Amino acid sequence: MHTDYLTFHHWAAFSPDRKELGEWVAWALGQSRASGSSGVPYKAELPGVPAMLRRRLSGMGKAALWCAGQVLDANTGPAPVTRIFCSQHGEVSRTVALLKDLAEQSPLSPASFSLSVHNAIGGIHSIAGDVEQPVTAIAAGPDSPFSALLEAWSQLKFRQLNGGCSERALCVIYDDALPEDVADPENRRGDVQAIALLVSCGESQQKAGDALTLSFTLADDPGADEAVAEGAAIDTLLKFLLDNTSRNMAFRGDGRTWSWGKHGGGAPQVHS
Repeated sequence: MHTDYLTFHHWAAFSPDRKELGEWVAWALGQSRASGSSGVPYKAELPGVPAMLRRRLSGMGKAALWCAGQVLDANTGPAPVTRIFCSQHGEVSRTVALLKDLAEQSPLSPASFSLSVHNAIGGIHSIAGDVEQPVTAIAAGPDSPFSALLEAWSQLKFRQLNGGCSERALCVIYDDALPEDVADPENRRGDVQAIALLVSCGESQQKAGDALTLSFTLADDPGADEAVAEGAAIDTLLKFLLDNTSRNMAFRGDGRTWSWGKHGGGAPQVHS
């Protein structure tokens, strides 16, 4: 198996129950599952997105763009050269509603149809931010979050081999619970609604605490001494990033296992 490296520079995560760094750290360590201090579910505010576009977004879409905005605002290094938007199911609620309209022979909403496609949220992000960099949309079943990171590594590695240095990619990963009309055979509903990660290819040269480097390998089966994480991949990833006591993690997806390890002095904290 070949081992590759990704360095994580900034992150942000969102759910109706939590969005602040302290809330996510407590959640990752199993110390609290409580919602925001007021007890009122969080809403993703997007003042930088024009109202006409903002009205078109679902709650999940707003969460995804909120996370992306937090990470981009925190970034003091080079701007991302590519952006990857990833969701296992995408806007499936819109798709189900369109299918019901078809079954009832009702006219379809052009707006709902255009927003049901898998690259819709990435498209709104690019329009709202005048983004000229490539935007990739990915769906890879239960492997989706890790496949997004692999896509980021692949694009950055290609650019690195062609002379690009110290370049970064923005990964935005998001999902909602499936509607009642759709069965969920994997039953891996996560707590995280959306997460954004700013990554670079290779090991970090920064001091501990400024970035966190992870190695990753992909195999058909886990190693004999690897404990395989259960639950949603998006939750597994964030908990691993935030838990400084955890140095290795494996996740079994759709017929393959992703093995991750932390590198560097101590256990540097990824920060937002």
